[in-house]
Amino acid sequence: MVGRFATILGDHGVSIFAASQHEPTEDQRTAGYVPVVILTQPARAGDLNKALTEIYEAGIVQSMPRSLCML
Repeated sequence: MVGRFATILGDHGVSIFAASQHEPTEDQRTAGYVPVVILTQPARAGDLNKALTEIYEAGIVQSMPRSLCML
């Protein structure tokens, strides 16, 4: 799944700077998911949003990913 995730980002011109997988809480573990944080190189918001929508629609994640702009 990580490979497909990274490929979709790359297809939209979004490069990964760093990625971190966090230990899930008991509720998250029960629900069957693990939180992952990905930092990207500077990217256009529209390109990132298109990539995140495609990732969600491909069923790679269980809920729509969120993004935060960092200055």
